[in-house]
Amino acid sequence: MSETALDTSPAMARELRRRLLARPGSERVVMAARMFHTIKALAESRALAAGLVDAVEIRMAVLRHLYGDELSPDTYAGVRARLEASRTV
Repeated sequence: MSETALDTSPAMARELRRRLLARPGSERVVMAARMFHTIKALAESRALAAGLVDAVEIRMAVLRHLYGDELSPDTYAGVRARLEASRTV
């Protein structure tokens, strides 16, 4: 478990990790994909609730929610440019 999961005791964190790693790899991949789709849907809902209606702005808000500071400003600008360019096609 994450070091930032302060509400989980070390013993429980070890048990959860043991249980997770006991599952087949294919099942863990499916779990991860479902979690990603869930957080993406939540981020989209958050963007819509904030009043965003433009498709590019919504996608950029989702991207910022998912990746935060992991992506550079140049990367965000490049993604925005590609989204804007694909809008006109």
